[in-house]
Amino acid sequence: MDLDLIAQQTLDRTWDLHQFLYRSIEKNVATMRDRMKDLPYDPWYFSHSVRYLTCCDLDASHVPNLDFVRQPQALSAIDLTYRGCHIKVWKSTDGELPITGNSTHRQSFIAQPYLQNYFESLPEVEIPMNLAMLWEVDSNLELSSMNLVCPKRFETFFKSGETFFSKAIPHPAIEIKIEADFTSQPLDLDIELDRKKVAGRGERER
Repeated sequence: MDLDLIAQQTLDRTWDLHQFLYRSIEKNVATMRDRMKDLPYDPWYFSHSVRYLTCCDLDASHVPNLDFVRQPQALSAIDLTYRGCHIKVWKSTDGELPITGNSTHRQSFIAQPYLQNYFESLPEVEIPMNLAMLWEVDSNLELSSMNLVCPKRFETFFKSGETFFSKAIPHPAIEIKIEADFTSQPLDLDIELDRKKVAGRGERER
């Protein structure tokens, strides 16, 4: 089971959604940072407000091919289904999943040991997998990272769960470019052809 490959396939599969969420959360983090600059910092109010504004962006979105369903939850929790995936969006610390605590709903979401059988059947079957998109802020209350995480299991109610994989979500402003290989030497045939081209423009080869 090549988890690196599966992680990349899952990142590609959910690309349009996580890029939308990255832009939305980054904007809403900046909004709340400015709104609270002269107020005592309240981490619960900050996180809840970012979630609420992001839910508003999701409900108002009209992005082509972004066919998700949002299930409204208490405290503006973000709960989405998209392309066969069940996705939660959580604020994180150090890229870790939140603890399950006594929440049976969160326990069932994080514990998905059956997924290995689905992974081994790729790409013939759809993957009904649970995914978490985790966002973090730094000490300046700026969005520092977003990660796509596939939960695996948890050992105790008050310890972060284990994962099948965690994949960094690229910032939407970053363009993926193909890097040229400047280390390889040209073949003798290439050099000979280049000489003929130059000779044809000016004097002939002798």
